[in-house]
Amino acid sequence: MHITDEELKRIEHYADKKHDASTMLLVQVLQELRELKKLFNESQNSGNSSDDSTNSAEKGKY
Repeated sequence: MHITDEELKRIEHYADKKHDASTMLLVQVLQELRELKKLFNESQNSGNSSDDSTNSAEKGKY
């Protein structure tokens, strides 16, 4: 199941309105995990482009 950011905001708003701490905590965890996933993907992408540059430089030597 995929929950969009908009749906997650609605769930958070509803949980806040009902003072449902458990659901609010779960929403927070999901938001943090999404941020970590974005950061991980960005670091992977920057690492790959760095590797590509190194490979290109090494190929240029030969």
